[in-house]
Amino acid sequence: MTLILTTLIALTTTDPFFPLQDGRRFIYGLDGNRSLVLQVVPWKKHHLLQIEGGPFLWAHDGLIVSVDAKGLHAHGTRTSDRIHAHGKSMLIPARLVKDASWSGRVGLVEFTGRAIRREKAQTPSGPHDAWRIELSATKHGLSTYDWRVWFAPGVGFVRAVPWRRSSRSGARKDPIDNPRTLELLSTRVRRVRPPGTKPAIPARVKKDSLQVIARATAKTIRVGAPLPLAFELRNVGQERITVVRNLDGSDAGLRTPLAKVEIRDPRGHVVAPPAALERRPAKLRKGDLRDLEPGEGIDPFAGGAATHRGLGFRPDRAGVWSVRLVYDTSGDAKGKWVHPRRVWDRMLPLRLWSVPRGRYASSWVKFEVVNGK
Repeated sequence: MTLILTTLIALTTTDPFFPLQDGRRFIYGLDGNRSLVLQVVPWKKHHLLQIEGGPFLWAHDGLIVSVDAKGLHAHGTRTSDRIHAHGKSMLIPARLVKDASWSGRVGLVEFTGRAIRREKAQTPSGPHDAWRIELSATKHGLSTYDWRVWFAPGVGFVRAVPWRRSSRSGARKDPIDNPRTLELLSTRVRRVRPPGTKPAIPARVKKDSLQVIARATAKTIRVGAPLPLAFELRNVGQERITVVRNLDGSDAGLRTPLAKVEIRDPRGHVVAPPAALERRPAKLRKGDLRDLEPGEGIDPFAGGAATHRGLGFRPDRAGVWSVRLVYDTSGDAKGKWVHPRRVWDRMLPLRLWSVPRGRYASSWVKFEVVNGK
């Protein structure tokens, strides 16, 4: 009887080293604003960390992992159109001591890991007793990054920084100026649809759930300098919504959402919009859609979004300039949203039901442009 009870406990207890419950979401941010999400979903015999706003640890759309008494293992990566699978490879060992080292593989990248020290990591989600670890790429086909991570057993990755860039050959490594530091904002478990079941059609969300925000990052710039602007799509409603980042063709009016950056010169004249694309827009991808909880916001032009050519404009004369963002989601979900036969995941059109529909405009933001160097 004792043996049977012990066996049942072992089968129902979750390994505390890295929480891989189905539906768990790790939400990371830059300067407190949501930027990247990892969500745990079942994947054959393992789990997939779906990535929204990546990349993360050499994976762009997903990282296939498993956990056991020896630690956290990588089994491959997932991109929008293919899977790079491989055998079990140690990512983070469970038994860490200072200066411990190991080697592993994540997708097409081979790396070496080294535990630097155990320290207190202060993040927006609170203080964590974490190991500071350096993961250095040693073999890869393209230039890539070396990562510095803070891993708290029982919590997961609480901070991650791509701090050094590796050349194609791996022989040269250059430190990154102003690296992009991701810090854990929160982690929670959300219900996941069981495999093989059909998803329910989500209810339409209220139109006034979305707010478009524009703000100036500097009051004065020089002639020819980049626009001093930051933009945000914020959920101001009471329920979770879905937003779509700037897509390939959104700035040219070829697809929904339309993202128009309106610029007025000192005389009040509107600057001409960018020319239309000369090619067919790219496919709609899973990473283009982002779920926002009430109060959360994202930059629609960051985290892997398509480049908006209007943001490349540079004022050519002195005076007070004005800019605002118009974000239009009133298009047909079966038309300009997905471009028929150009969507790699057939479930994406269903998620578009959770996108607030309407034409949203930020307030006008003014800044001064002066002559001089």
